Amino acid sequence: MPSSSTTVEAVKSGELLFDIGGHWLQGGFALVTLFDQIKGIPVPPGADNVKLKLLPLTKDRVAQFEKDFPGGVPAYDFRQHSRFYNKDAKPAVFEMQYSN
Repeated sequence: MPSSSTTVEAVKSGELLFDIGGHWLQGGFALVTLFDQIKGIPVPPGADNVKLKLLPLTKDRVAQFEKDFPGGVPAYDFRQHSRFYNKDAKPAVFEMQYSN
């Protein structure tokens, strides 16, 4: 996932041919899962191994990226995904995807 508007602009201008992202999410997912486990909330079956499809960015996808992620990389709210803080939290895992 492009980490800055500079990266998006570099792909748009052709200075950078390709960028891929989403891998940074795995750290957040692991941290929430580990935190909950330490706090006595076990890892749900099937949630102990996360494999994400990464989000590619090429020049032909810049407009779609800017439409889908107008503020750039979205914030990840740790407490919202933690079952320690939020008993109704869905699994801490989600994938970045284009709308089309």
